[in-house]
Amino acid sequence: MNPPLVSIIMPCFNAEAHVREAIQSAVDQTYPQTEVIVVDDGSTDSSLGIVQSFGDRVRWTSGPNRGAAAARNTGLAMATGDLVQFHDCDDLLLPGKLERQVEAMIAGRADIVFCDWEMSREGDGRAKIHRPPYDGSDPVVFLLKHTLSGIAPLHWRRNLVAVGGWREDLPCSQEFDLHMRLACCGLTFAKIPEVLFRARLRRGSISGDYNRVMRQYEKILPDLYVVLQAGGKMDDARARAFAGRMARAARHLLQRGDRTRADEYFRVARSMHREGGLAAAYSPFMRCLCRILGPVLAERLVQLRRKPVGWPTAG
Repeated sequence: MNPPLVSIIMPCFNAEAHVREAIQSAVDQTYPQTEVIVVDDGSTDSSLGIVQSFGDRVRWTSGPNRGAAAARNTGLAMATGDLVQFHDCDDLLLPGKLERQVEAMIAGRADIVFCDWEMSREGDGRAKIHRPPYDGSDPVVFLLKHTLSGIAPLHWRRNLVAVGGWREDLPCSQEFDLHMRLACCGLTFAKIPEVLFRARLRRGSISGDYNRVMRQYEKILPDLYVVLQAGGKMDDARARAFAGRMARAARHLLQRGDRTRADEYFRVARSMHREGGLAAAYSPFMRCLCRILGPVLAERLVQLRRKPVGWPTAG
């Protein structure tokens, strides 16, 4: 069997500080059968010129700014490989990433193979290793409980096409949405427990706005819940995990003053599972408070208890 071609697809928008390194990390893969596709998403800096400087080592296209999801879909339409690696213009693929993951894909370990990664913030010298604890069990439950970067997996292109690619109507949380749709289709996941890429979170990036990320869940989770339920694929563990994800987001939003959306998220969580996801969002003590007082009053009480001695009083 000839080694399958891997299409490395990278959207690029105003990334002149990092895009050269990002492309070089794709070009330098030890796996020999690759094509690198860069979709310039209307950059106004020197990004496109840097992309063009790689000559025939990179296939590229450029168009108006439509967002990363649309750029990835454009790259997916251009791809000729059987396998697809998504890449970001901020990130660095370690040299052996594709070699390690292609080996697992060919061996048939799973439909999707992902890895661990290192994450750092721009201007911050510290880095955190992300090691999602996956044991091969239900990927739907796993994805509802843990974060999976969009760069971590290697995909068969046919599966991405079958689910319609990336949703272009979501301003963020697109990776979570894509992975959930793939898992809900019954695809299997496997993990290589190695750090195989480095991610950099730029200041002001959309993915760094956690409130905005949480607000997309109402567009993603209820529809997938209904699809699984209608297909007879919803069990108690999945229902509990769906409700837990909604309840955790609700608590986050409530703590940041978005009571209206938090109330709606708690309502949706209760409709998904009789326990309303509270076990995933709160400690046993807080769950008792929530049942007695409701989440809003419970959170207010906790905040009052956290006030330091000498907290000024009105008068």
